[in-house]
Amino acid sequence: MSEESERDYRTVSELAKRWDVTDRTIRNWIADGVFPNAYKVGLGKSHYRVPINDVVAFEKARRINPS
Repeated sequence: MSEESERDYRTVSELAKRWDVTDRTIRNWIADGVFPNAYKVGLGKSHYRVPINDVVAFEKARRINPS
């Protein structure tokens, strides 16, 4: 993945910090389909990446201002 495209995605930890929730909450939302384009990466595919478009849609739908 190039540097340019890496900026188009967020990690579970980044989103948890952004919205002041736990990593587990973000993973639950991914499992529930809140971020339909999230995908697994890494050894054992244990880490997620969430496209920024999903993040923006989530914030707009819930009128969230990122911290």
